[in-house]
Amino acid sequence: MQLELGDMLQIVTFVTLLAGLFFGAQEVRHAKRTRFEKGALDVLGIAVKPDHIHASYAMLDLPEDVAPEVIANSEELRRAANTLMVQYEYLGNLVYQRIVPLQTLDLLVGGVIRACWHRMRPYIEDQREKRNLPNIAEWFQWLAERLEQYGRPEKSLGTHLAFRDWKP
Repeated sequence: MQLELGDMLQIVTFVTLLAGLFFGAQEVRHAKRTRFEKGALDVLGIAVKPDHIHASYAMLDLPEDVAPEVIANSEELRRAANTLMVQYEYLGNLVYQRIVPLQTLDLLVGGVIRACWHRMRPYIEDQREKRNLPNIAEWFQWLAERLEQYGRPEKSLGTHLAFRDWKP
């Protein structure tokens, strides 16, 4: 059986199409991986900034559900709260858009975000009411609630205990 020119061109076209689909799928996979890695680097970039470290420790020194006035009456605590609200708004949006997986964020800074939310919630709710702006720190709240709802259960133990049996 001998193939005619038209049949050969159809086979070549089909093979080229399959190769294009394969390489296209590889490019999509590569782009997703690059996006994921950049998102993780964004989270890490925020977490290691001196302003984030200072602000988070300032909040972590407070008791949970601290009275809103404690933060409102301290310039240093207000500045720390504003820093964290802006940074966690950004991270919440990255998770919502699926640029950063919630599980990755949880492993990197989930515990700090939860702890800060428990301390800042009364202040944020008070600011929303006083300013008549219900959207203040909305992505921060959304993120903290998603971390509570879908976060890694091991995080309540602490990473050093939860993953002590990890091996490379």
